[in-house]
Amino acid sequence: MFDVRTILVPVDFSACSLAGLDHAVALAAPRRATIHILHVVDPIVSGLGEVGPIATGVLTRFQDRLTRLAASAATRDVDTQVHVAVGSVEEEILDMVDRYRVDVIVMGTHGCSGWGHLLLGGTAERVVRRAQCPVLTVKERRTGSRASDTATIEESAVG
Repeated sequence: MFDVRTILVPVDFSACSLAGLDHAVALAAPRRATIHILHVVDPIVSGLGEVGPIATGVLTRFQDRLTRLAASAATRDVDTQVHVAVGSVEEEILDMVDRYRVDVIVMGTHGCSGWGHLLLGGTAERVVRRAQCPVLTVKERRTGSRASDTATIEESAVG
């Protein structure tokens, strides 16, 4: 088994990404690992291919939401850092892996296939293919599925 000290959790605030965060907290707690929670804002591209400005208030709101998620993780005595980045989701995730020497990425996957995969893309799939560290993908928790022993991140921080 490899040593897990640094975990990256990309979050888009969907149920599956929050389930990923919940799993990351369960993985980090007994190892005293640090979790980096990342939200990436895709830049707005005009019809001319120019990137438009992103309002500071938008970035601040995402930062606040991440801070609430981090506070919830802290109840399990897990050290967290929050990051809001602007750019390509895939590229920002991979950049964070290098910058913080991430040992494992834990990310939610929507599990799209067929047309949904073609239309929405497969961010998790592309990250799995390109990441230089292991990637744990987590599907959205279903009713009646096995849950963690503690309150989930979704219940305690998002509402």
